[in-house]
Amino acid sequence: QFHEWNGTGWIDSRTEEEKLSYKRSQYPKLTRYQFMRGLLEMGFKSSDIEAQIMLIEDEFTRELTMIGFKDATNFVRTGPSIDVMRDMLKRTDLEIDEFWENALLL
Repeated sequence: QFHEWNGTGWIDSRTEEEKLSYKRSQYPKLTRYQFMRGLLEMGFKSSDIEAQIMLIEDEFTRELTMIGFKDATNFVRTGPSIDVMRDMLKRTDLEIDEFWENALLL
């Protein structure tokens, strides 16, 4: 779907970031159990995550992130709250990708 014929072969002209963005959009949703267990296996307790969320300065972002963390029944890799939690936990996108892939096995 992303390959184009250049006269001698098929090439994918997307940037690496575009390829990663597409890959992330294809990850299956994580169930709440998979997500929470994955966090625990990374060394993060839910109470620690909630405490970090409470430190978010912007009230709307803080409340939205807390709702997403406490009430979500599933988690989408490309959801904005995942980006907030990634930054809060001081992780990279590649580390979150690895987390996602491991949590899918739980």
